Amino acid sequence: MNKTYNRYLEGVLRRLRKIGLDIRPCLLVREAESPVPNEISIDSKFEFSQLNESDLPGIHNLRPGMNLERYRNLLRAGKLCYGLKDGANLVAKMWIDLEEINSLLYSRPLTAREAYLFDAFSDDSYRGQNLAPFLRLKCYAEARALGRSDIYSISDFTNTPARRFKAKLGARDEALIVFWQFFNGAAHSWIVWRYN
Repeated sequence: MNKTYNRYLEGVLRRLRKIGLDIRPCLLVREAESPVPNEISIDSKFEFSQLNESDLPGIHNLRPGMNLERYRNLLRAGKLCYGLKDGANLVAKMWIDLEEINSLLYSRPLTAREAYLFDAFSDDSYRGQNLAPFLRLKCYAEARALGRSDIYSISDFTNTPARRFKAKLGARDEALIVFWQFFNGAAHSWIVWRYN
């Protein structure tokens, strides 16, 4: 994960998007593959829970730029959302899909043993309190409790911090995928490499 190389690649891909060539390399990541070296703990004031429609205002407040109706539809479609609250204030959330990997960059159905983690977000003002890794570990446990031993996510290839974060939690890259869309035409994804 060379930062300089990734920045250069990101710049080239951004310039290509400006002329209508949208090419985005990403990784299918298999999470929770090895144990986390140290126990991750957070302040006892934070409460972990599954979120529902009554939590939609909090979900929206956490990410005000996102479409509230999209979140409502995700819940109604059976997607699971988990969060951490500081009192009544939602400070972190993550979604689990048990039916499909449904990213803009790549999609496929899931088997009965698989789960897909997506749309994780933490309040910046709570940075440095281990909320993101704690929530992720709790979501691994929730997925496993539902019989989902194979847990996946998608990472932007050039997002070095996200890749390091997942690796520290025992994740490994499973496949390199290239998404492409030319001049707003049909979008395609192609697995170009499978890792051991």
